Amino acid sequence: MDLTPAEQMALDAVQSCLCTLWTAAEPHPQVFGGLELDLVAGLAQQQKVEALLWRLSENSPYWASLFEALLPRWQKAFFLNSARNALLQKTLRAILSSLAENNISVITLKGWAQISRLYADAGVRPTADIDLLIRDTDLAETVELLLGQGFIFADSRADLTGLSYQSEVALVHEGLPSKPKVELHWHLFDAPHWQQHVDLDWFWETAVQNDWAGLTLMLFSNEATFIYESAHLQLHHTGNELKWLTDLGLLVQKTDLDWDLILKKSLQMQLALPLRLTSQTLSTQWAVPIPERILSQLQLYIPSKFEADQFDAMRDHSRNPGQRFLADIQSIGNIAGGLRFGRENLFPSRSYMRKRYAIDNTRWVWPYYLYRWWLGLSQLLKQTKK
Repeated sequence: MDLTPAEQMALDAVQSCLCTLWTAAEPHPQVFGGLELDLVAGLAQQQKVEALLWRLSENSPYWASLFEALLPRWQKAFFLNSARNALLQKTLRAILSSLAENNISVITLKGWAQISRLYADAGVRPTADIDLLIRDTDLAETVELLLGQGFIFADSRADLTGLSYQSEVALVHEGLPSKPKVELHWHLFDAPHWQQHVDLDWFWETAVQNDWAGLTLMLFSNEATFIYESAHLQLHHTGNELKWLTDLGLLVQKTDLDWDLILKKSLQMQLALPLRLTSQTLSTQWAVPIPERILSQLQLYIPSKFEADQFDAMRDHSRNPGQRFLADIQSIGNIAGGLRFGRENLFPSRSYMRKRYAIDNTRWVWPYYLYRWWLGLSQLLKQTKK
């Protein structure tokens, strides 16, 4: 997306401030002359970095002066983050305790993993929900435990049918003050191509224990975290999210990463392309010290046409459900799996259909299957004609 000069200056200012987490240099006062603070405010809110910018400005006369008019607003965001995270932490504690009592292994992912590993103050790093990785064999029992604690399914799902090539289910507790949302993952990515290539056992086997704030968490190793977060940023987001890039910059700054292992495992799991994009962004735009030899080897990597096509398809956020269906079914590579994937997507359970399309009368379920197929086919044909 092209930015106006004013928008680019706002982005540069925010990014430069965040980079002080691992670099000591401050820009010349004239660099941000004419900075439009309303653009800075909107960007910081959209990217969920207000609280961190406030904390960094509090410790720097330069940034405090530049962002002075925004500091009260950002301080409020910090207190709101702190309050919400305290409530979510209480929920996380209860869930982990329940899973431990039932001998269910769990790895904490994403926001809470980064907070516990990288940030001294949970208030500076907002997180919308609780992400947990469990084994697929523990899914039914884990969901049953959460339903027993008052959680309900958060989306159109009403049961656990049709999950062969899914990666997560989401539940929410409407009765708690923060209405916490919990996402249970058993795969790291929601595309069949990477579900078949990612060595999930390696992520489990190399997980480490982290004692934090009275909690004992299992987290990915530092190297596994860098691989996963880099790929997640590119495959599930746009690759430009400031919050996630800041997490990765801090991970490099605070830990001694085994870059050869990161490169080796990324190549084995066909995650070198997202790793290349993320590493280039961190190195060239964020001044994160990534070894030049790693950047060079990633740049020289030539993927197969199929791998490149899958990556491009996953990165195309404009594609419609029909296009994604075709890309996913082509990636499965075996007839039985393809048939199962097609059946579960074309003929989801009646309970799913009733909840997804708000169908009150069960006699109207089958016409909605026809509507579902027509909608997907019409979107696919419309895109094909472009």
